[in-house]
Amino acid sequence: ERAFLKGIQGSCHKPIGAKATIDHEKLTLSGLYGDEAGDKIILRTKIGHIDEAENIGFNLAQEIMEAMTHAR
Repeated sequence: ERAFLKGIQGSCHKPIGAKATIDHEKLTLSGLYGDEAGDKIILRTKIGHIDEAENIGFNLAQEIMEAMTHAR
């Protein structure tokens, strides 16, 4: 969750959130990011091994930012 929030570089003016769950060695990370008006919201999920948690967070942030760029 921290890596996602750091990677997304959001502010308190935009909808942003992350939720992680762990099941044995599997990490599921969901992230949400939106524009200031709340008109565009991107939600994505990535799944991987818990040893890759930081990479999963940064990759999810990157994927969401790219999707937000194309949504405009």
